[in-house]
Amino acid sequence: MARALVNDMQKATDADEALLVTEESERHKQDMIDRVERLTARRELKPQLISANILSILRSWIEPLPHRPLAGDSDFRRTVLGILVSLTSPESLRERRETFKLLANSGVLRAVHSLSRCSREKADNRAHADSLLTMWRQMEVDGLLHDMRMAVESDLRSIDEGNPGMKKLQMIPRVKEEVQKRDLRGELLDNGILTCLRLWIEPLPDNSLPSPPIRTAVLDVLEVLSHRTKIKTRREEVEIPFIEKDHLKESGVGRVLMVLSRHPKETMENRQRARMLIEHWARSIFGQSDDWRDLGKDEAQKSLRPDLLAS
Repeated sequence: MARALVNDMQKATDADEALLVTEESERHKQDMIDRVERLTARRELKPQLISANILSILRSWIEPLPHRPLAGDSDFRRTVLGILVSLTSPESLRERRETFKLLANSGVLRAVHSLSRCSREKADNRAHADSLLTMWRQMEVDGLLHDMRMAVESDLRSIDEGNPGMKKLQMIPRVKEEVQKRDLRGELLDNGILTCLRLWIEPLPDNSLPSPPIRTAVLDVLEVLSHRTKIKTRREEVEIPFIEKDHLKESGVGRVLMVLSRHPKETMENRQRARMLIEHWARSIFGQSDDWRDLGKDEAQKSLRPDLLAS
């Protein structure tokens, strides 16, 4: 049933593309939208529909073309957005992670983003598209942070077995790519990426440090997340979310950075970078002295674990 539906959707798409901008354009898809909506609401069919590439077809149903800034009428587009909500609202974390990969590969993310920014689209449809994008961003963030935590656990198991831990190293490019996405910054910070970064760089059970590439990469990410940036939109100037006081307090990453800034086995360059980050947070967030040594010295000594202080 799922395969038959997707095949019929593809035929409707091909038929309408053949008609291009004639009066008959969009008729075939309009005729079957009710059937698509009805079948995609059936939970047992969702995995089969997604496997059959329905997301790519739905993308083509709403994405703008040179001859057609908006596909179909507003009710048609609203129905397609509702279908996407139904198809991409999995319950388990594993399902959310897998679904987001399919969303990215299908191009539907880009199509919905374009719809949300289209001035010709009705306001309620733009709001609907924005809500869908927010849900998908949360899926992306959940997947990344889950994988970062799992990388820590995997590496610790490998080290216990006498093997090098490689999961965090393998994830570095992905983490760097994700933090560069400005629309994800707020969700990443509010959902605990600093805690994940702390876990990545804190000393191992034998008091040794994680590998230098990991420590350097985490410093790179922390510098990106600490940078205050404003972008101009059509209506206003918007500040991109950055590390704030509550993020630091909840994560404990500042305490581990203090350890790195003094650790004899840390590289000179990384020690200096850690100190500069602490100074930056002291000035811009806590309003304290420019001297990194004065940043919560008494409080830090109380809260640091002895094993973190060991060299």
